[in-house]
Amino acid sequence: MHNAFWDHLKEQLSATPPDFSCALELLKEIKEILLSLLLPRQSRLRSEVEDALAADLLQREAERGDLNIPRLSKCVLSMMTLLCAPVRDEAVQKLDGITDSALLLRGIFQVLGLMKMDMRNYTLQSRQPHLREHSILHERAHSSCGSVLFGSPQFVDRLKRSAHALTEDFDSRPEEAMLAVSEQVSQEIHQSLKSMGLAPLSSDNTASLMGQLQDIAHAQNCVRSVIDQRIHLFLKCCLVLGVQRSLLDLPGGLSLIEAELAELGQRFVNLTHHNQQVFGPYYTEILKTLIPLGQAPQTGVESL
Repeated sequence: MHNAFWDHLKEQLSATPPDFSCALELLKEIKEILLSLLLPRQSRLRSEVEDALAADLLQREAERGDLNIPRLSKCVLSMMTLLCAPVRDEAVQKLDGITDSALLLRGIFQVLGLMKMDMRNYTLQSRQPHLREHSILHERAHSSCGSVLFGSPQFVDRLKRSAHALTEDFDSRPEEAMLAVSEQVSQEIHQSLKSMGLAPLSSDNTASLMGQLQDIAHAQNCVRSVIDQRIHLFLKCCLVLGVQRSLLDLPGGLSLIEAELAELGQRFVNLTHHNQQVFGPYYTEILKTLIPLGQAPQTGVESL
């Protein structure tokens, strides 16, 4: 809370007669914090907190002008001593020496904030094994769904046909093309998961998937750049090693389009060889004029 609140609280408690309106709100919040720190089995202590800080009782005492802040603070401190972690013992003990009611309530509220943080940390630590196990099972479930879908040749072929048809105008209208692809892929996945009796993708996962697909429309998209580089690497390997040997060591992320790459690689090799046979003599003469005699590489055009 801001200093202005505590200054106002001090003014109210110092007035004649004292004004307990802020103190009542603060005591109500202190009660809620204390109750939040209790474990389910601590029913007796819960009853003590409820009785000592009962809102209607405090309201009546405030109206009579005899709300005893020091007594209530002592009661709260005794409860805090029972509930706090050992690391907070010293802080609670220091509060016991404060005689100013406003300062004491401020100190109580601050230490209770630390105790709430301690309880949150304890709860997280105690639940960590369960959360880890839940996370593992969750990831396995989603990974199984992906494995089932993309392990189905029919599903993969259907996606390929759809994507191929929808990206015919990719060069001229990439954003429109990828928007259509993202919608179609989302629909295909939804229908396939439903037909297989598997859990559907969450709305967040669906939105994330569609967003990633639509981002491919941008030339600087990292996935698009990586796949482009790997396809170029594969084609270079085809020229050096041949198509079949290159397919044995296919770069990551290209396995689902292996058949298409095999066809592309063979056409690329055939075209390159045809180009070599037709224009090889011309290339040789050009290279002779560019490379000094004796420095020509051991593998010339004929080696392609």
